[in-house]
Amino acid sequence: MTLHPLVRFQDLRHSTAMMLRKDGEPISIGSAMLGHARTRTTTDAYGHVIEES
Repeated sequence: MTLHPLVRFQDLRHSTAMMLRKDGEPISIGSAMLGHARTRTTTDAYGHVIEES
């Protein structure tokens, strides 16, 4: 897959985390989809996204 040079893989992960939270999905679902073993990892990495939603 070729992405636009300004779109990084991490940007896609952030977008996924944001959309899941805006859709009201629990943190545990987002953690599993992002491959995190603990929900704490997700909240540490994407806490700013969670607070904005």
